[in-house]
Amino acid sequence: MEPTSTGTILGVTAGFLVMFLIACAIGGLITGALARLVLPGPDPMSWLATLGYGVGGSVLGGIVGMILHLPNQFGWILSIACAAGLIWYFRRRKSSAASPPPPAPPSPPSPPA
Repeated sequence: MEPTSTGTILGVTAGFLVMFLIACAIGGLITGALARLVLPGPDPMSWLATLGYGVGGSVLGGIVGMILHLPNQFGWILSIACAAGLIWYFRRRKSSAASPPPPAPPSPPSPPA
């Protein structure tokens, strides 16, 4: 009897896909939390933002690791470093956008009439 692909998405069962997504979410939370610990200063962000930075750092770290042909042992370190870099970049970008614009230079004095 040949196996059928009923109940699969591209050969992957729904149960495997759900477990994979849960593992990615837990890994993202751990990576994001460690990246927040690496950076000094307060980080008032939600757990969902921590998850997003962790998953984003993991994806970016995986791409950088593949480009540089690094062994898999550096995966977590590179993921945490990339997530910390993302948090630093967006924290800096947010603080510069919230700062008021510089004051306008004084106008030149008008000539006497």
